[in-house]
Amino acid sequence: MADWLFAAPLQPRRRALPLLCVFILVAGVLASGCLSGRTAGDGQPMATLGRVTRGRLVVSISATGQVVAGQAQEVRAESSGTVISVLAREGDRVEAGQVLAELENADVVTQASLARLDVADAEAELAELCAQGELKGSVFRKALVADSPGRVVSVASGVVQSAQVRAQAPLLTLAAPDRIDLVVEVTYTERQQLGVGSRAEVFPKDFTGSLEGRVSWVADAPVTSPESYRYQVGIGIDQPGLVREGGRASAHIFGPGGTVVRDGVFRWADARVVTAPFDGLLSRLEVQAGEVVSAGQLLAVVESDQVPKKLEALQRELERRRLVLDQRAKALAGLTITAPVSGVLSGFAVEVGQRLQAGQTLGRILAEGPLEVEAAVDETQVAQVRNGLKAEVILEAIPGRAFLGRVESVAVEGQPKGGTTAYASRIVLEEPVPGARPGMTAQASILVAEKSGVLLVPIEALVEEGGRTMVRVPAQPGEGAPFRLQPVEVGLRSDSQAEIISGLSEGDAVVVAIFNPEQAPDFMRPGMFGVRIRRSEGGGTRPAVPGHGGGGGQ
Repeated sequence: MADWLFAAPLQPRRRALPLLCVFILVAGVLASGCLSGRTAGDGQPMATLGRVTRGRLVVSISATGQVVAGQAQEVRAESSGTVISVLAREGDRVEAGQVLAELENADVVTQASLARLDVADAEAELAELCAQGELKGSVFRKALVADSPGRVVSVASGVVQSAQVRAQAPLLTLAAPDRIDLVVEVTYTERQQLGVGSRAEVFPKDFTGSLEGRVSWVADAPVTSPESYRYQVGIGIDQPGLVREGGRASAHIFGPGGTVVRDGVFRWADARVVTAPFDGLLSRLEVQAGEVVSAGQLLAVVESDQVPKKLEALQRELERRRLVLDQRAKALAGLTITAPVSGVLSGFAVEVGQRLQAGQTLGRILAEGPLEVEAAVDETQVAQVRNGLKAEVILEAIPGRAFLGRVESVAVEGQPKGGTTAYASRIVLEEPVPGARPGMTAQASILVAEKSGVLLVPIEALVEEGGRTMVRVPAQPGEGAPFRLQPVEVGLRSDSQAEIISGLSEGDAVVVAIFNPEQAPDFMRPGMFGVRIRRSEGGGTRPAVPGHGGGGGQ
């Protein structure tokens, strides 16, 4: 299917080398189309003809780049510190979360501990305030109830409904409903003779007769007085009748070693003071002095419109401290350098004793997955490239094989390259490539368009003139000139072929190149130096390999 040129042996002479170079150049032009030669007669222009064929047209863009890891992720130091151990090396296969190295930084540890304490303090303060009541709309209220059965023995002065009260101020006092204690003081020796349950006879100062009682408690610690150490003893009296707190009496306490006689003062048994939980308004007072109450009975209600504001402030402070703790905790966790993903460790050169700074890049992990090729597409062709296009990749380090892939992304911004601008396009390979490594040089052909069963002519046959596209075809007998221009409508174009939509039919001859012997140097004329031009059988076009920067007909 090709033109063949034969050259007879040349004798050495001056100008042989330059003439030979020109000869080879012109002969190459004639032969490059793989077309048939034709002459119009002695002294007439000769034409290289081709035929309109039907086949598949592939339009592709060639780009050079290199292999990159599909999902490479950097390993960084999240905290500053001194390396105290290295647990992985360059080239190791690591798992996500695996410890690669450990750092030491006492300040980071201390700051994290202090932040935890700050949060605990804020949480405790907030919990304590919340336990004092409940929020009802914009008002914080606390219902005060009796924790056990008892008697309201007193209501504090000035405590009335709708009164303003202060936090921890006494509101009322509850005591056991049917028991009172006579509190006396005894010496250490006397204390040794007594015990809980010892019988006693009590003689109130303002009453005739006596009351039966028993020792209900004995203090462990003495009460210091100017005279000596004394220990308090409580004598419980059930059904005290008219006896009230503050009255005085004399007690005869009967112990194993004899009778102890002491004076004392009556105190309500199990007395407990109910106080205001916070500053606010006593919105309800449900009991009065002398009233017997049951466990869980409502005593009073205190409300405040200021506590909600304090709660809000405490919440904000707690959130602030938690944010600080999060930062400190991350810094503490950053002292342990771990693998962000599974893969192969690359460029990791950390040594014990090395001082690292927060944010410092320590290496990369080449994640498992398909390799990618980052290829530079020229600015004149980038508009044709889009995501999802098929591509074919050849690696210089692995000759003889081509690997299929697809375009995953095209850079929005270009970079200067060799006097023009190139746009980085990433191609994901669809199959594993044994032996391939990041950094290897790659040649990519990106398939931007293809059609099958279309009419094709060599790209050299097109003639652009006056805004129209035409081809030269052999003239019919009697037309005078050997060739004439035929207007055509062209579709897709590759580097070597063009699609003909209308104007030609399959099998038509078209002129690919014209050579006029009359305008050629003597040494290039037919017959000179044994040069002959043969016409092969049939016409044809240069085949194009799909995906290699050209086109092909099939």
